[in-house]
Amino acid sequence: MFMKARYLVLLLLLLGFSNLQFGQSTSSADSTVVKKSPKLIHVVEISFEIERTRKRLLKMNAQLEPNSEFILLDSLIKKQKVFIENEAKEFKTYNTHNLSKYFLENTFRAWSGHKMKLLNWMEMISGEVERIQGNLIELNFDKSVWELTYESEKFADDPAQLTDRIIEIINKIKDLELEFLKQRRDMLIREDNITETVSITDDILEEVSQLQHHQRDNLFVADKPLLWQTPFNKNELIPVFPRLKRAWHENAKTVTNFSKEINYLNVLLFAALIVLLFFLIKRRFAKLGLNEEDPYFVVVRRVFSDHPYATIISLVFTLFILFYPTIPLILTGFLGTLLLICALVFLPGMIGEKGRLIVLMVLILYIFNLSEIVVWYFGNWARLFITVEALLALFLTYKYGLQGFKRVPEGAAPFVKEVWVLSIPLFALFTIALIANGLGYMNLAVLTLKIGVKIAAIVVIIFGAHAILRAMVHASIEIGRHTKSKVMEKRWSSLKKRSMQVINTLAIIFLLKFILQNMEVYRPVMDWVADFLAHDWEIGTLSISIGGIFSLILILAISFGLSNFFKVIVEDEFLVRTKLPKGVPAAISVTVRYFIIVLGLSMALGAAGIDLGKFGLIAGALGVGIGFGLQNIVSNFISGLILVYERPINVGDTIEVENLMGIVNKVGVRASNVRTFDGAEVVVPNGNLISNQLINWTLSDNQRRVEVKVGTAYGTNPNVVLELMKKVALDHEDVLKDPEPRALFEGFGDSSLNFRLLFWVHFEKGIGTKSDIAIGVYNTFAENDIQIPFPQIDLHVKKEDEELLPESKPAEKPK
Repeated sequence: MFMKARYLVLLLLLLGFSNLQFGQSTSSADSTVVKKSPKLIHVVEISFEIERTRKRLLKMNAQLEPNSEFILLDSLIKKQKVFIENEAKEFKTYNTHNLSKYFLENTFRAWSGHKMKLLNWMEMISGEVERIQGNLIELNFDKSVWELTYESEKFADDPAQLTDRIIEIINKIKDLELEFLKQRRDMLIREDNITETVSITDDILEEVSQLQHHQRDNLFVADKPLLWQTPFNKNELIPVFPRLKRAWHENAKTVTNFSKEINYLNVLLFAALIVLLFFLIKRRFAKLGLNEEDPYFVVVRRVFSDHPYATIISLVFTLFILFYPTIPLILTGFLGTLLLICALVFLPGMIGEKGRLIVLMVLILYIFNLSEIVVWYFGNWARLFITVEALLALFLTYKYGLQGFKRVPEGAAPFVKEVWVLSIPLFALFTIALIANGLGYMNLAVLTLKIGVKIAAIVVIIFGAHAILRAMVHASIEIGRHTKSKVMEKRWSSLKKRSMQVINTLAIIFLLKFILQNMEVYRPVMDWVADFLAHDWEIGTLSISIGGIFSLILILAISFGLSNFFKVIVEDEFLVRTKLPKGVPAAISVTVRYFIIVLGLSMALGAAGIDLGKFGLIAGALGVGIGFGLQNIVSNFISGLILVYERPINVGDTIEVENLMGIVNKVGVRASNVRTFDGAEVVVPNGNLISNQLINWTLSDNQRRVEVKVGTAYGTNPNVVLELMKKVALDHEDVLKDPEPRALFEGFGDSSLNFRLLFWVHFEKGIGTKSDIAIGVYNTFAENDIQIPFPQIDLHVKKEDEELLPESKPAEKPK
């Protein structure tokens, strides 16, 4: 409840701030930009303003220098346009009825890459146009100012030299304005050329998408004759080499075009970073000296020590595939084969012999499925290959799946158990592929065969990447635990749990993505999701969307996560090590954290499509109405800010307020947490700490003075007592030598000579030290025959008082 109240106050402050800005803007509700109006320059400031304008024009003039990047871009745009036009003409020559699923998917990826490249260029040009437009607006404003100054009658008597300088600066502005207009025109021409080329790519992508949609619609249409009625012409098989050459040409072309779009420097730097991080973790983990009793030690050792190079290759190329979604299918196939080979190297130690056979089975099926790239160039003979592939898939799935795991051992790896469950739908898919191929449903046969093989391969690859990341996280956490960080000591387990949750979530997301891609429904599903998220709901003048709400939640989650990260890592780990005054690190942390939260709130509301300006008046009204109900919260909030920046108390201080005494555990914005010496956690509103008398025992330092009082019998030498008491204090290790302990003779009591012993100790040791000193004084007095008297009262009975006593018989004298 307190946390909600705190964030509600922050939100109201944010809306109030927006209300202030809204109220100070123009009277038009639709006006979002306040334009500056040119003003006359005062005569005494003309020379200074001319010089300042001249310097600004020189900086702008430097921006007109020919940019080698855009000069190169001109040639690239022309080449890309010619290339796109030629590729489009070549695509138009194909018989759309004979295009395979593989060819269409590969073509879509290639053209998506072309479009992405063009859009990147367009974005770069748009940024340059925006910069030029900003310069033009500034030049136009300066021109208006100087023309207004020149035409003013106030300066009719100015010296001719000053007037000439004004005319000169106006002409320079006009010349520069013309140059920027020319530069903007050139940029817009470039942008138009790119837009024209993008339209060509959009047409091809739309046509390919329609062909794929047509194939999905015809999944259950027999587009080929029955397998046993299919004519197998030798001309479709022989000669072999021209067909292989054509297959090589078309696939190599896609790889070549894709290679031109890769930033090799970024790829190499990223790969080097992964390799460096891997070997750094490997080296640090090896120094920990752990053994096989650690539950994750075996997994970490197999990943880092047994097969490090296979692990690195697997991790780097998996990330490469994830970061480049337009990678050609032929390259995806080869990298997938490489990843399966790496998995066959480093996974058996984790999944056992049965698991190794499963990975080998998947590798064989994957290579067969990859061979379809070439087989489709051999006409109807490809159907025989599909038949052989389906039969092989059924045999391997049955032998190493259904039959091989009828009785899964209790100690089998989880991977083996999961594959046993997966083998049932895989066997069904391969059966459908075999039957569909025989009956002429080629689209269905190819699709089900691809889904079965690719899903098995994806499961193995993602399982391998998941194992690598899990081992890296565990090794990193163990390394962190051995750093003996006091702040992170209690957080490593939580951090490990969160990291594992992130890894598991990412694994599920990418698994679903690749499954949908291989089912050829990923783009339709994403288009539907995008349309659903972009759909707007009108609520009065407010327009919101599901996507905006998700963005709001995501931005808020990131903001609060960054705030907590700053608190734990920056404040508790780094700022405390600095030589800043006490309380300053906490003030810096609070300022930055709440700046992050307020910024996150504003960005989240903007992402949700909520205009804060429209809520300005509402926030003002709510501020008045709710202010009465939340006045205590607001008062405590302001008091919290005072505590943070004035720093009368800090975390770890021992304070005393009213009847409460304890150690400050937390200084919050609404309330502070104080732990009493009895162990109770007390939430104290910040208003109480500000308005009431507050005693801070450890504000400037953690020293306190302790007093021990004692009395001695009359007749004792006070000088000896003082010397002995001071010696007891000086001999104790916890008593501070500066200030020096003092023993004082307090005075003459009724039954004793009274003494005081004053000494300073660290606050947390006060009670124990006082007890030790008191016992030391007692023992010292005992050793030196000094008596500590107890109170005595002498009663004197007068003769007159005896007569008032009741009469009693005198006691008989003893005989």
